Amino acid sequence: MFVESQYRFSRNSSRCFCTWNRNNSSFSVHRSRLNIPIRYKYSVFRSNWIACGKRGPFQCSKRLLKNVAFLLAGSVVVYSGYIKYFNIGSCSEMNADISHINFLSDERQAQREKSLENSKITGSGAKIFARAKKLAELKDFSSSEQLYQQLIQEEPTFAPAYSNLANIQIIFGRNSQAITNYTRALELAPLSDDTWIIYLNRANTWIALGDIDKAAADIEQAAQLKPKDPLILSTRAFLLSYEGKWDAAFTQYQSAVDSRPNEVQPFWFNYGMLWFEKGKPFEARSIIYRVAQKYPKQSDIHVVLAGIEFSGGDIEAAESQWKLVEYPKKYTPAFIEKEKKWPPKVRQAVESFIEEVKENDLSE
Repeated sequence: MFVESQYRFSRNSSRCFCTWNRNNSSFSVHRSRLNIPIRYKYSVFRSNWIACGKRGPFQCSKRLLKNVAFLLAGSVVVYSGYIKYFNIGSCSEMNADISHINFLSDERQAQREKSLENSKITGSGAKIFARAKKLAELKDFSSSEQLYQQLIQEEPTFAPAYSNLANIQIIFGRNSQAITNYTRALELAPLSDDTWIIYLNRANTWIALGDIDKAAADIEQAAQLKPKDPLILSTRAFLLSYEGKWDAAFTQYQSAVDSRPNEVQPFWFNYGMLWFEKGKPFEARSIIYRVAQKYPKQSDIHVVLAGIEFSGGDIEAAESQWKLVEYPKKYTPAFIEKEKKWPPKVRQAVESFIEEVKENDLSE
């Protein structure tokens, strides 16, 4: 993570604080009784102090001093104003009018420079890259894949070739190959502008492969780089739902929806189901019907709406939704339990409706 336009601070105000010693121009972070001295260097052009301490997150406080410091995985930036500290972990976000700050620790700076270098391409390679992207836009994925493979042979350190090839492989269902190429892209460009997207894509690929732990690790990496992105928040919510942590998942979905309240996305369906789980059927219906309007061919949406309407006593509305389901007979209780990670109350409502369908032969 690097300081650019996103700033995070810890809510815990009792564990750690920092002091600035004018006499010897030193800056220290204190955690309990342990003093951690910090190296620093001075930037004449920006009149900022940059200090780097032991790597790793600290739980930090905020206190009024003459300078302001940002502690981010062991890196501190000091300049005139207040002092605040960063902890990558259970933190919230703040907005500050300090977008000019863009300092990295030596190690992260090296990663950033490597990422930028491995994201550039010129000459014939650039032409191949442009052609491959154009073919993908035209949905000629086989030809696009061949060009990306050719590009990797000619430009083996060009990171976007690997990540774009992985995207194509996802379309063909070659998830393991995609993981390999996403990983190579991250090795070549660990701090590019698109790194968070690659972590997000790899997380979703791990989900497809059933490796939830690796997916969770990747989504946290993505969140450190892009903490408010709705796709990251919704993927994190999905992982929490997978573990049955419905309340925590609801909070993440709500944050994702609130970030772009007028843009209906597929994950709104899951958000609506969690409203039903919380005992709010009106809110659930309102949200899920908006999703159904935008994605009318998604059978899962109509199945859930049928269950919700049935649970509310509106048999006619439930039947109307059921008629929109493609291959309704596949939605047996066994299929739902095995294939769908729906909240318990939603699953119960749907299964009750399906039982009614069987008894009254509504599926014929």
